[in-house]
Amino acid sequence: MTQHRRFIFGTVGVATVTLGIALFLAPGLATVGPLAGVIEALDALGTTNLLLVTGVGLIGYLAVGLRSPTNPDDTSPFDSPATTPEASATEIAGGEFDELVQSAVADGGESLLRVESRLRQTAAAVYADRMDCSLREARAAIERGEWCADPLAAAVLSEQHAVPFGAQVRLFVLPNRERRRRIERSLAAIERLEAA
Repeated sequence: MTQHRRFIFGTVGVATVTLGIALFLAPGLATVGPLAGVIEALDALGTTNLLLVTGVGLIGYLAVGLRSPTNPDDTSPFDSPATTPEASATEIAGGEFDELVQSAVADGGESLLRVESRLRQTAAAVYADRMDCSLREARAAIERGEWCADPLAAAVLSEQHAVPFGAQVRLFVLPNRERRRRIERSLAAIERLEAA
């Protein structure tokens, strides 16, 4: 969803909630101005039909808005050469990566996929080093979400696991903050693994 559409839906949502609170606190406002015509039209629709249309609309919007992004090609998330296998969590936090994170937080999209790819490869390298296993086994553990105890970090770096519902809602409501939170939680999990 583009920033423009998100702004429009957010504004409509805030206006609707504000109007609802105003009508709850001062029911006499429903008989004033153009709002009276809207109330009459909604009354003519009937409560059952109004609830049905509203429910179907909300479920449809949530289904589209909260679906997880899919990878356009079927390649492995480890295929891009973003980092070397020897990279550590402290090496990944350089100036170039910071700029990439800023872009990913602000825009999502391709920048976010690149950040997740670098984090995934770094986690695989650290896991392989700490667990004394091959890089292939480490990648498999990350895909299964078994590399850390943090369910959000595990889901962010695994394409097989869905991100928890609360995090999906936060991404929808506060996308920049949630993208930053996901990146920071993933980095923290990699650092904990590296320190173990």
